[in-house]
Amino acid sequence: MTIGDWLTILAILAAPVVAIQVSLWLAKQQEKWQRRLTIFRTLMGTRASTMAREHVQALNVVDVDFYGSDKKSRAGVDALKVYLDHLNTGPADQASATKQQELVVDLHKTMASQLGHQFDKTEIKRTSYTPSGYGDVELEQQEARKLSLELLRGERGLPVYIPAGQQQEHLPPSGEEKEITGPEQ
Repeated sequence: MTIGDWLTILAILAAPVVAIQVSLWLAKQQEKWQRRLTIFRTLMGTRASTMAREHVQALNVVDVDFYGSDKKSRAGVDALKVYLDHLNTGPADQASATKQQELVVDLHKTMASQLGHQFDKTEIKRTSYTPSGYGDVELEQQEARKLSLELLRGERGLPVYIPAGQQQEHLPPSGEEKEITGPEQ
């Protein structure tokens, strides 16, 4: 047998193994890209609702799925670090809120670039929509939680009003207090 014959046999035996390895590598790259795209879509979809649970969860996995040793991969994780550092600095005022918006836009732009999307900062900042009712509901829920906690801690009383004309036979005369222990037996 000649060297050419041996090379042919080797190629016949090695080709399926190489093809499987290439196929596995491509599948792994596709899965990684899909995870990154899912995170990016979640962050972009909730960019006007940064308090949304989905937004926070997506932020918390950026460093896992956008991690890489190349400069482009590190840029996303670095933008995340700067943004999270700002979020963890304390109470927000107007200047802090403006800076927060700039940093989250930078994060989104960097992530978009890694995924091959070309968005400019204005596009990211101005093309989201949240109905004003969402903000109203959020504020009402926060107020209801705060009032409930004050009531449970004993910091606030619970006013009780009895509509006119209702029977008041179980109530003590005005000025007297009666301990309510449950149904009478």
